[in-house]
Amino acid sequence: MRSVIQLSLLALVVLFAISCKKDEKNNNNGNTKVQCRLTGLYADDAFAKLLYNSDGLVSKMELYENEKYCMDEYFLFYYDSENRMIKAEYYDEDGLYSYDSLTYQGSTMAYDTYDYNTGGWNHWAHDIFEFNADGLVEKITSYKIDSIGNWTIIRNFDLFEWGNDKLIRDEYWDDDKISNSNNKKKSKLRQMIFALQDFPFVHFSIQSGKNEFSKVTTTKYDYDQQKNPFHSISVVIYPDDSNISINNPVIDTAFLHQSGDTIITIYNYEYNEHGYPVSCIMNSSGTNNGQPYSYSDEWSAEYECN
Repeated sequence: MRSVIQLSLLALVVLFAISCKKDEKNNNNGNTKVQCRLTGLYADDAFAKLLYNSDGLVSKMELYENEKYCMDEYFLFYYDSENRMIKAEYYDEDGLYSYDSLTYQGSTMAYDTYDYNTGGWNHWAHDIFEFNADGLVEKITSYKIDSIGNWTIIRNFDLFEWGNDKLIRDEYWDDDKISNSNNKKKSKLRQMIFALQDFPFVHFSIQSGKNEFSKVTTTKYDYDQQKNPFHSISVVIYPDDSNISINNPVIDTAFLHQSGDTIITIYNYEYNEHGYPVSCIMNSSGTNNGQPYSYSDEWSAEYECN
């Protein structure tokens, strides 16, 4: 489930962009409870500003280059009466470029992506989320269109294993000959969400011609004991990423089944006095298809606490 994406900055922005549920922790004297929410993110000489609605959910995210001087793009977020995100709109300099629509039914959610071209709006991605009794995602299935235009053919799927509100294992299965990352990540929002954590691997799986699936990657995660501000937004952040867990990832280990390679990513954080990460340096290394692989990135964040 990996993408070759150049926009690592914007990925960071979206990863931090959706509403951070107010978290509580006693201060040093053990009496006062402190609530924090993210207000800004810096990376690669660019800046993201977060605007909240009256319910404490992010309603708009503004993306700036050259720090705070020129807004180039923005997202608008919409929620239902239960504070679940139902739509995310992405705007560039030409206007509305694409949108994601989320529809809930029982223990499932449909995630659909649309973009605009000269012929009108194009529906180009359809995924189904399945949640367990605790509201944690157990499976995501990505579909492709059949011969009569319906989303009935399974393209790939993910299986998730949880423990103590933390994602501990993620398996990705595919039936394509070459899975150059996650085929379902086509919208601008999804690309930006995943570019930070899903580094540009190329994964190979077997083309059977019989709609049979092979395991492409298995990723395992280890965590710190500090506060992860994204734990409460697993429905909003497309949840195949360790940032939906209750703590912050410190190591993830991805095993590529077809090549036998392993890629390890290490996260080094600095925290504020309330236990939230304010900066992170990530280093990823290993082998991909037998070749040496390395990647690094970093970010810093601002919070409003009271």
